[in-house]
Amino acid sequence: MSTYMNGTCCADDRELTLMMPAVSGSARVRRAGVALLAALETLFLWRERIRQRRALMTLDPRLLRDIGLDRGRAEAEYRKPFWRA
Repeated sequence: MSTYMNGTCCADDRELTLMMPAVSGSARVRRAGVALLAALETLFLWRERIRQRRALMTLDPRLLRDIGLDRGRAEAEYRKPFWRA
């Protein structure tokens, strides 16, 4: 038998209508915190990509050659959407 959030118990041989297991309040808060941290990490990653791509466009041809790029490849990288690596 399993307990579900609506408070009912279902025997193993019956079809379950609610598949969300009961979770304590602290577990929900912990999951929400993990989800929030993951979202913040993603936002910081996206912001850093924007910053780096803008900085790439400020490099002169000699510096671009030093890192193995030409102006065309640098511009292609700059034009990528921030969510794309």
